This record gives sequence, C-alpha cells and structure tokens, in this order.
Amino acid sequence: AINDKLIIEKLLKEKAFNAVGFLPTTSPAFDETAEPYGYDPEKAKQLMKEAGYEDGFEFEAIGTTNEAWGTPVLEALIPFLQEINVTIKPVQVEGALLGERVDEKNDFQAFIWSYESGPDPLAALKRWHSDTPANAGNSVVYSNPEYDKLLDQAAQTRDEAEKMELLKKADRIFQDDAPIWFFNYNKAIMAHQPWVHGLQPVAVEMMYQDMTNVWVDETSPRAKKK
Repeated sequence: AINDKLIIEKLLKEKAFNAVGFLPTTSPAFDETAEPYGYDPEKAKQLMKEAGYEDGFEFEAIGTTNEAWGTPVLEALIPFLQEINVTIKPVQVEGALLGERVDEKNDFQAFIWSYESGPDPLAALKRWHSDTPANAGNSVVYSNPEYDKLLDQAAQTRDEAEKMELLKKADRIFQDDAPIWFFNYNKAIMAHQPWVHGLQPVAVEMMYQDMTNVWVDETSPRAKKK
C-alpha cells in the first residue's frame, strides 16, 4: 500500500536506498535475489479483504522528530494507508521516551525507529529469534520455528559458506513474514573541510572515527595562526 520510493525521493531527498529486507546490501548474507514488495494498491486492498479488514482499522504509531525515521515519515504514510481504509495516528515522543516504551515497557501499537544490523549477520538476525525477549531487541515479539532453526544451525556450523546460505534462507523467511516494515537503508554522508585527512567510512556510525589517523594539513586557516 505504500510507495516507498516516492517517500524516499520527495521526503528524504533521495538520501536513502529502498530496503528489501533487514540485512543491508553489504552483508555477506544478503540475498541478491530479494526484491522489495513494490507499490500495488489494488493488491493491498485484495489482501486486506482476504484478511477480513476490508473496512480497515486505525492505530497509533509513535516516533521522534527524525525526518528519516520519525513522525514525518508516519505523516507521509497517511494518504497511502487511507486508500485501504487504514487510519494511522502519528504521535511524536522524545527519543528517551520512545526507547522506554519500546525496549523497556513494550507499550505501543506501532512505532517507527532506525535499527542497525551491524557487520555480523548472525548477530543481526538473532535479534528476531524467539528466544530474544522484547526488552533485548525483539520488540515485535517475532516468532517463527523455521526461522529459529535456521539461525541455530548457522550458529553451529563451521563452514562459512554454509552459514551464509542458512542466514540467507532465514532472512528470506523474515522478509516474507513481514513482521516489520522494510523502508530504507540510510545513506551515510560525511562532510569535512578539504584540509582534513584520514577520515574513514564506518558502517555502524560515521561519527565513530579513530582520531589517531585523522590529521590536518597546512592549508587549514588554523595552521596559519600564531
């Protein structure tokens, strides 16, 4: 029901990539055959009817002011969801309160947030294992025995190629079950003066830098001050 690409283009000014699943494209367990759900309002209406929700429903969704993963995105969903008789009510909260309601109290109907997957695909997908409690990451209380079994097998194997194949299968199940909305992979943007050198791309967070490798050359205005 949602035109993800239009929201990324218009609201996020193309500072993101359309997501197809939980793992990023750089993950060794990323399934290159995976495709996004696509925008198909008629199919969405059909699925709503099959699920017994042809007349729709309404729900509250909490989020922060962040334009990439906050209430501005929730507001952009309103017209799309109205087409299938669903009313979303965005509620803006502070970051600390969002964390408290989602991670500590599991007190929400829906929420929008940004999750990092990290460099280890097994650790990333373990977030959604049924053994992971809501207050430890599995905030939507996802549970699928087949998914769990694949993760457990991946944790036991010493064959790296076999491990990645098992994780790809698990990620595919997670995508098909759609317990969360796969919206976007944020583009990391680093801005710096031309006299600053040694900055490196950091997958988890660009602000995390090894400052021992960062240096400033003599063209810096500060370098000329006595």
